Amino acid sequence: MGFPMFCQSKDAEVMLKLGSTEDKRAQYRLMRDAMEKRFIRVTRGALVGGVRLGMFTAAFYNIQNLLAEKRGVHDVFNVVGAGSATASAFGLISKKSYLM
Repeated sequence: MGFPMFCQSKDAEVMLKLGSTEDKRAQYRLMRDAMEKRFIRVTRGALVGGVRLGMFTAAFYNIQNLLAEKRGVHDVFNVVGAGSATASAFGLISKKSYLM
């Protein structure tokens, strides 16, 4: 039971607001505003996720190439080292990482 039981969807909120007015123009504005907010929220999430993925990938391959250059060998240990270093670095800088 990790989620609150009083949670309701954004669509339900819009429908409650729509029932509060009889004016068709006001209802149209409410629906348009809700759709614009949803679009902006989804777009922002996609952009942020893409930037995070790009940063993670760039860091991984840069560390992998650095290890291959320093060691002079291209093998699986470069991948393991780069993966470990990248995961630990991003784990430390993420919002949800904290000490308990």
